[in-house]
Amino acid sequence: MALDVDEAAIKLNRAAKHYNELEKFVDANRPFRVVVETNVKTKSRLLYITQEDALVKEASVIASDSIQNIRASLDYAYWEIVSPFAASTRDKRAVQFPFSETKDRLDEAIKNRLAHRVSDKFYKYISDLAPHGGSDGNFVLYSIHEMAASDRHRKLVPATKSVDTTATKIRELIPDFPAIFGAAELEFGGHEGTFRWTVTDAYLKKCDVGQIKPPTTSIFQKTLDFDVDISFAMGPYGIPVPLFQLLGDMIYMAQDIINDMREKVGS
Repeated sequence: MALDVDEAAIKLNRAAKHYNELEKFVDANRPFRVVVETNVKTKSRLLYITQEDALVKEASVIASDSIQNIRASLDYAYWEIVSPFAASTRDKRAVQFPFSETKDRLDEAIKNRLAHRVSDKFYKYISDLAPHGGSDGNFVLYSIHEMAASDRHRKLVPATKSVDTTATKIRELIPDFPAIFGAAELEFGGHEGTFRWTVTDAYLKKCDVGQIKPPTTSIFQKTLDFDVDISFAMGPYGIPVPLFQLLGDMIYMAQDIINDMREKVGS
């Protein structure tokens, strides 16, 4: 991801750099992995997604840094346009991009942030962005506010981890995957195994079950080559949204808003 550089978008370009850093980190370290687990005593096998908590925390910090810079970019651009209309020190403290938890209080929030002093056109532009929560708000824009605010008291934690694939693709890596699924499209995720089945002693003797899972002596794990889709736990309405999709949408929306505030409205 690359953005055009201008002095008003320094923070946003930092957000894009964190986005790129996060992509490389996830690709290189795979904080979430698809695992087939085999219990050689019970002859049972389990297919599920596991995670490395330390790697997940590091990924969360990188994502948080990106979101904080996205939010800061909006505040910087808004300040440039609105601060000349702030008559006092108290007014200047109020100048930051406006958000409201509800649509009913959006007008109050925008006026508290002094947008109306710039021009009716500027006020209407900010209002039409719908930077508020609720089903009729701007989901991506309000997510910037929600997720930046949440970082003050808790880390961003992925809500769901899932894999979209087919039984045929799974069977290419695990030949004994149950035939009952045929060639069906499958989705699975979470910490608990979605698929469990049993195998014979004869099969286990010729099967690569992977590495022992400490501290057990009878359970083995093998990592499979599947990409895991990660969704954010935070955001309005509790809707899980794919990590990179949401971050990318936030960056490009902030870029558009900054351009609009400056070139179309703030000029």
